[in-house]
Amino acid sequence: MSLKLLRQYLRKKEQKELIDEIADLYKKFDSVKSYYQASVFDDDLGVLKKYKLVIEHEFFPKSIHAEPPCRISVAKKAIADYKKLSCSDANLADIMLFYVECGVEFANEYGDIDERLYNSMASVYVNACEFIHKNNLENMFQPRALAIVNDASDLGWGFHDYLRDSYDQFFSDFDDE
Repeated sequence: MSLKLLRQYLRKKEQKELIDEIADLYKKFDSVKSYYQASVFDDDLGVLKKYKLVIEHEFFPKSIHAEPPCRISVAKKAIADYKKLSCSDANLADIMLFYVECGVEFANEYGDIDERLYNSMASVYVNACEFIHKNNLENMFQPRALAIVNDASDLGWGFHDYLRDSYDQFFSDFDDE
């Protein structure tokens, strides 16, 4: 169905029918709930927390007996899903850096991880730095971006060097020595 057909369908509905239909979508789909929570009810931080918990669980599950799933696809999907709902550039930058922070902490705790995880973290780090730079959020996120680089200093696969080069590219105006 095209958007044009959907609009035609919705125009034929009475206001009460539209309200009932939206309420039904709200009950059935978490993403609709999250959208309204973030945008209409101005609770973007609550939605952010929900998606950060998804990422955190992939690296550090709540149960001390559980093996970390470390499913990159699930953690990155949390970022993508949040991006669709978010109305805050700062919170979007926050969740991207949070993913990398969790990944670096995981690698430091569990030892050298496979190249796939490092590539994913590097990609998200660069995307976060580009987004931060594009939206003039450097002052807000520079300390965290640098902390990630420093926390990755003992990790393999050339990961630290890549992060450092990326950091230098986007935060060259900051004296971090």
